[in-house]
Amino acid sequence: MEKDELIASIIVHAPDAVIIIDEQSIITEWNPKAESIFGWKREEAVGKYLHETIIPLQYRTAHIKGLKHYLSYGEGPVLNKPIELSALRKDNTEFDCGLTISPFILKGKKYFISFLRDISQKKKNEEKLKKLTNDLTESNIELEQFAYIASHDLQEPLRMVSSYVQMLANRFSDKLGDDGNDFINFAVDGAKRMRLLIQGLLDYSRVNTIKQYEPINTNKLVEDVLKDLMMVIKDKKVSIKVENLPDVFGNYVLISHLFQNLISNAIKFQSQRKPEILVSGKNTNGQILFSIKDNGIGIEKEYFDKIFIIFSRLHSKDKYPGTGIGLAICKKIVQKHGGKIWVESKFRKGSTFYFTLADH
Repeated sequence: MEKDELIASIIVHAPDAVIIIDEQSIITEWNPKAESIFGWKREEAVGKYLHETIIPLQYRTAHIKGLKHYLSYGEGPVLNKPIELSALRKDNTEFDCGLTISPFILKGKKYFISFLRDISQKKKNEEKLKKLTNDLTESNIELEQFAYIASHDLQEPLRMVSSYVQMLANRFSDKLGDDGNDFINFAVDGAKRMRLLIQGLLDYSRVNTIKQYEPINTNKLVEDVLKDLMMVIKDKKVSIKVENLPDVFGNYVLISHLFQNLISNAIKFQSQRKPEILVSGKNTNGQILFSIKDNGIGIEKEYFDKIFIIFSRLHSKDKYPGTGIGLAICKKIVQKHGGKIWVESKFRKGSTFYFTLADH
């Protein structure tokens, strides 16, 4: 195939409209795709001024000025780069068009070749996405406001409980005995941590704006989590082993909530065997890989992804109480810390939840 034939074939079969004009803005080439996009047949378009065919009236003066500027100075602001603008069909309807314009010289004469594409659908999709984004932003703002109000309303009665428990300790500590005072101390300490947790949940509702990231002593964090869970651990006679855990970098309250949710689930979904839980962590590829392993009822493989979807439940509320949002919260916390979370499990034999967090 000769070079000229090859070029002609490429223009004819190009997926975009190909239009060539001379230095007078007269159309010299108009391929089949240009016919289908603009509605002008080739024999109708060739020989006409470009600005009288596909350029909307409001842009024609700028087109002519731009052409004269290039012919005088050899440069132009819209040349050799992708641009988007409105174009005109034969029936005078306008649409969004993406194009590139490049000058070239052939046999001493100056020409401009344009590759054009109808991007109307792309623009509509962008507008839909923009609307959805705005709607989501508004929903998140409403959620933040709701979370603030809810957390404020929760903190007030919690402060009252804490105050009265503290008053009880101050007035009757000498009559309560060692066990009684221990119970009071646990209640006061638990109320303090609950207050931090509520504030942390408020922060979580605005997780994208959270700035309080810091180095975390994970061993101390898990120790505090287990203190919060002490009553249920004793009640269920759970054996929990915590290996030496690497430090991480993140938000202390959110990471606490993450460990508490996962350990609570490991306790809740126990089998007939004596509950055993192993919490471990190790450095791997610049991140910390944590795992929480149990010998509970396990999860069937088909539900490995579903359990992380908000409000998803695999069991009845009567058998296993809960809201169905715990693992969704865990996933959100891990993702906001730049990590991943997943589960490996054998049905009726136990599960291991893995997640990664940054170490700095």
